[in-house]
Amino acid sequence: MFRLGVTGGIGSGKTTVSKMLEKFGAYVFDADFEAKKIVAEELLAEISEIFGKNFIDENGNLKRREFAEFIFSDKEETQKLNSLVHPKTRLASKKAVLKAKKEGFLFFVHNAPLIFEAGIDKELDAVLVVAVTEEVALKRTVLRDKITESEVKLRVSRQMPLEEKIKRADFVLWNNGTLEELGKSVCDFYEKTLKELV
Repeated sequence: MFRLGVTGGIGSGKTTVSKMLEKFGAYVFDADFEAKKIVAEELLAEISEIFGKNFIDENGNLKRREFAEFIFSDKEETQKLNSLVHPKTRLASKKAVLKAKKEGFLFFVHNAPLIFEAGIDKELDAVLVVAVTEEVALKRTVLRDKITESEVKLRVSRQMPLEEKIKRADFVLWNNGTLEELGKSVCDFYEKTLKELV
C-alpha cells in the first residue's frame, strides 16, 4: 500500500487536503487528532506529574489553552511533550496502516504537522507539503483557533521552516487561494501524479 505523508505549516490546509484525498480512495490518519485523543485518554497522569497539576481542571480534563501556551513558550517543554506523544502516535499510525490494508483502501495518508521533525518521512513512500505564505497562515489560524498573531508565530517557531520542508518534500501544493482552487489542485495532483503511484 502506498503511504503518503501530508504536512505543512500551521494554517496551510493540510487537513483539508487530506480530507479531499479521501474521495480518491485514501484512508486518512490524522496524527493531530490522534495525539489529542492519546493525551486525553492515556497521558493525563504523566502530564500532571511532569508539567504540574495546575494544567488539569477539577473534572480531570486538560486545560488545553493554558497547556498549549505553556508548551509552545519553551522549546524544552515542547520536546518533553513530543517524547511522550510521538511514540504512541506512531504506533497508532502503524495499526491504522494495517487496518487500511485489510479494508482494501487504495492508499494511506498520514496527515501530520511534524512529519520531518519526528522522522516519520522515513516510514512513508512520499511526502506532500501543503504550502502557504506566512500572511495567509497567520490570518487563517487567528480566525480558526481564536488566538493572537503572536501565539501563532510562537507555534510556527516550533516547526521546521517552510523552505526546509519544501526542500525535503517529494511534492508541493500551494494553497493561498480559495477552497475551490484547492479542490482543483488536489484533483490535478491525484490525476497527474498520485494515480500512477497507487
